Amino acid sequence: NAITRALEISPNHLQARLSRASILFSQSDHKQALEDLDFILKEIPNEPRAKYLKAIINATTGDPVNSQKYMSEVLITLSSVPQQIMENNPIYLYLAGVTNFQYGNLEEAQGYLRNYLSQNEQDLDALELLATIALRQGDINSAKNILTKANLYFPNQPSILTKLGIVMMEQGSPEIAQRYFEQVTSISPNFTGAKLNLARSKMAEKKYDEAIEELVSVRMKSTQ
Repeated sequence: NAITRALEISPNHLQARLSRASILFSQSDHKQALEDLDFILKEIPNEPRAKYLKAIINATTGDPVNSQKYMSEVLITLSSVPQQIMENNPIYLYLAGVTNFQYGNLEEAQGYLRNYLSQNEQDLDALELLATIALRQGDINSAKNILTKANLYFPNQPSILTKLGIVMMEQGSPEIAQRYFEQVTSISPNFTGAKLNLARSKMAEKKYDEAIEELVSVRMKSTQ
């Protein structure tokens, strides 16, 4: 409401329109969000943040063709932005990391995200994405270091704890993995994936009876 009042006074304030579009998107008001984004793109046709959000809205509303189109344009635009401007606008670094990741350019995505995190080291999404890249590259130690840092900044995040458990399984430490998975089941008791991971860690420890109990509990919930 405050942003809308501000736009009534200054309708050409593009940052305000971008902020309102983000809020509208979070409220699933895609039509109104697109109106703000189209206004921005009419003024600045290659504005990467507006195009990225428009790509996300297109994907959410079942328009993958246009989503892919806008995502490609974001990637092309950001690749031509001078490094100094990228560093002065950290969100561009983050968007470049995300779009490169989505196109499978893992090393490029990794570089952008590291630069972004050098300015915003406590960004949960960026840390988790960087850890995911490390896991895809088979760099388990780097993934563990990133996730450990993320867990310090953001304790009790199920997605971080789950990835830490997976890393410990990869490193042959199922007992430590089990502790992480137990935390996840405690935080999110209805998350089936957590129970399955916990069962796998118990099987790795040869605690077969306990693993079976976990699997049976998953089975019972799925039939309720």
